[in-house]
Amino acid sequence: MIAPVAYQTVPELVVQAGERFGARTALVTASGSESFAELAARVEAAAAAIAGAGVVPGDRVLLAAANSPATVHAWLGAIRAGALPAAVNPELTLPELEYAARDLAAALVLVDAERAGPGRVLAAGLGLEVRALDTLAGSGPAPALPAVDSLAPAAIVYTSGTTSRPKGVLVRHAAYTETGLSFPGWIGLEGEQRLWACLPLFHINAQAYSLMSALQHGHGLALSARFHAGSFWADARALGATSVNVIGAML
Repeated sequence: MIAPVAYQTVPELVVQAGERFGARTALVTASGSESFAELAARVEAAAAAIAGAGVVPGDRVLLAAANSPATVHAWLGAIRAGALPAAVNPELTLPELEYAARDLAAALVLVDAERAGPGRVLAAGLGLEVRALDTLAGSGPAPALPAVDSLAPAAIVYTSGTTSRPKGVLVRHAAYTETGLSFPGWIGLEGEQRLWACLPLFHINAQAYSLMSALQHGHGLALSARFHAGSFWADARALGATSVNVIGAML
């Protein structure tokens, strides 16, 4: 077990995770896996592509995509580029997606393949650039690490909108990195683990508890596009999951 280290920012955490955990498995899906070194390199490539699309530090990036390694790369890559990503529910209707893009004042919209059609409509209607996740292979070096401290905002998380329109909440770097540092100890996880994110990556739980804990402690992170009650235990076995975060309705 390699002792975790408190890092000031999310990009520093990603870089150091790649160096500290190297060939150890970082992300696992039903179709394959990647190491921490590969994860860090792909985040750098995504950051280069996002910066190459004209995004500068402080810009906001809207991300509508299901759980996947590419979604992790894009979200972390936007933070690495100094932008503020806002991951939203990929099942949003076009009017809901348009509201989020306007409210965010997005400089760029990132979508997975299933959202390509609505993305093109959004681009035409709002004059925004929309990029598919599979185009974030990078072109040239990633920008310099953003000069921010741990109390600066790293990302935006939208509320559910149960009482009104969803509201964007700023989340600091320290909120992510310190949660990832502490969470496994809160619930008594010891030794090497494989956490399972079947909660969506647009939710703070999967972002802070699952992804950040994996980066801080070198745990593997299994990803499912969504929760399926009927195949839950079969999925857990297939992914080699040892721990999962859920909400009451799922149980």
